[in-house]
Amino acid sequence: MSCYSYALSPYNILAPANGTLVLANTFSGAIIALDEQHEKLFQNVIKGDYSATEFVQALVRCGILVRDIEDQAAEVIKRVSLLRSSSDTLRLTIAPTLACNFSCPYCYESNKCGKVMSPSVLEHLLVFIKPNLARAKQVQVTWYGGEPLLQLDSLERFANSIKNEMADGQSYSSSIVTNGLLLTQENALRLKACDVSLAQVTVDGGRAAHDSRRKLSSGGKTYDKIMDNIVDACDILSVVIRVNLDRSNADSVDELFSDLLKHGLKGKVWVYPAAVDECNGYHDSLGHCYSTDEFGQIEIEFFQSAIRHGFGASVPIWNFPRNICGAISSSSYVIDPEGNICKCWDEIGLGDACVGDVFGGLRPESPNALDWESYSLDSQKCSMCPVFPICMGGCPKYLIRGSGHRCGVTVDSIRQRALLKWKESACSLH
Repeated sequence: MSCYSYALSPYNILAPANGTLVLANTFSGAIIALDEQHEKLFQNVIKGDYSATEFVQALVRCGILVRDIEDQAAEVIKRVSLLRSSSDTLRLTIAPTLACNFSCPYCYESNKCGKVMSPSVLEHLLVFIKPNLARAKQVQVTWYGGEPLLQLDSLERFANSIKNEMADGQSYSSSIVTNGLLLTQENALRLKACDVSLAQVTVDGGRAAHDSRRKLSSGGKTYDKIMDNIVDACDILSVVIRVNLDRSNADSVDELFSDLLKHGLKGKVWVYPAAVDECNGYHDSLGHCYSTDEFGQIEIEFFQSAIRHGFGASVPIWNFPRNICGAISSSSYVIDPEGNICKCWDEIGLGDACVGDVFGGLRPESPNALDWESYSLDSQKCSMCPVFPICMGGCPKYLIRGSGHRCGVTVDSIRQRALLKWKESACSLH
């Protein structure tokens, strides 16, 4: 009999599966499956019988059993606090333009200006980040927009300038969020030359669904060109395909995966779903958007399709510690083409949401800055929730802007995801 007293982690999720019990822990990331014999041992453990020492120790290693429930919850909260205050990583999201060559109906930037970032803004941006740069061990830049490839020259100038300011031992990495239309082989090579290693491209389902949503500003179709560009770029950059889903295109996912196979992209790209948010009147009024619970089921159907088509690696597994939302990090900034600084990607280009600018610096006493600074996890509400290590309290923006608590993921969707990962890898505890 073990001399220790244990408790089940609050972050366990149990998923029965045809005579097998799958256990997932969102703190450790472990997924294990118990056959009938080990399920009986587990039931004994639940009753406080720890005599099966090897089995008990395996559960402890997986985080299923803990010595102190509060320790795990405290570790999540501590990690969030450390990440918020850390200056080790300087994270910049830079939009060289908010102009776009597409006209997507759900775009939350549709009413924002099409200005481009001037050389003066770039110069002042370098001056602004120097104090942070001096403290940072690494710099991570995400190029955003609008469509950032419309201003590839500006991207190249800034990348070269910031690397010239960096000291030996500091690391630099960058990625780009692009609609993919200009992600030609030539441009992919230019991006790689300035240390962009990853491109996120949006493809909203099969050809017909995508072309009905992600149109050129002139109304032209974009699907075939984007797919050709992905084929050319994926041997130069890592390519992630984001599929924005709502009620109008969720049934075209199988068609997309079939087409990715035809283009020889199996094993070359990672594909993930994202919910279209109720961020503008058009989509909201049509009732296209899913609730969090509804999207959880749509997400599972998406991953099932991924596995059927051989894209099983696209089914994500959670991990902790993970990065926090940059909006609540003290060393993370979002810069728009005019040099305004905000904290949240969704608020880029909104002058009344900024916390400063690259010309005058941060305004820590401004209402917006104080709002983000005062954000705190609702640990009393969330800390014992099974998905707390993944969700980390939900989207900070909704709490800060007075829209209430919004969970990032549901327990059932993680349960279903754990079953998918187990079936894919067939990992069992014997």
